[in-house]
Amino acid sequence: MRGSDNSVYINTTFSGRQSAAGAIFMDARCVKGFDEPVCIIYGHNMKNGAMFATLEKYLNPSFIDTHPVITVTKPDGGELTYRIAEVTHTDAWDEAYDLSAFNDDSSETPGALGDAPRRLLLSTCLRGAGQDARLLIQASLVERQE
Repeated sequence: MRGSDNSVYINTTFSGRQSAAGAIFMDARCVKGFDEPVCIIYGHNMKNGAMFATLEKYLNPSFIDTHPVITVTKPDGGELTYRIAEVTHTDAWDEAYDLSAFNDDSSETPGALGDAPRRLLLSTCLRGAGQDARLLIQASLVERQE
């Protein structure tokens, strides 16, 4: 899902129903979807284990060793495979959330990443760590199957 702004799917399901669980959604600034140099996906860290709750397992380095990739299946059936590069316990104001340097079409160059691989960021809150605490998983695209 991707809304007109990042508040749309925080408390709205993919079917448009109001719910505290909301939906897993793409940052509204990622207008080209997964074709952006950097794409952020947000999801709640639900107490019942739903949504992005299991991402906390990546705080354990041995879990990264056994689960090093993220596979995204697109609506058209294509798959994108990303290798996890970094797992960070951060806050909502981390500079990684500033996409303007990467996804800016006004530049004559293809973004600040140049020839660097496309990146995927998964973001969720951290239970018991304060309202602004975030878990941020950064991964680089390694394979694209159309």
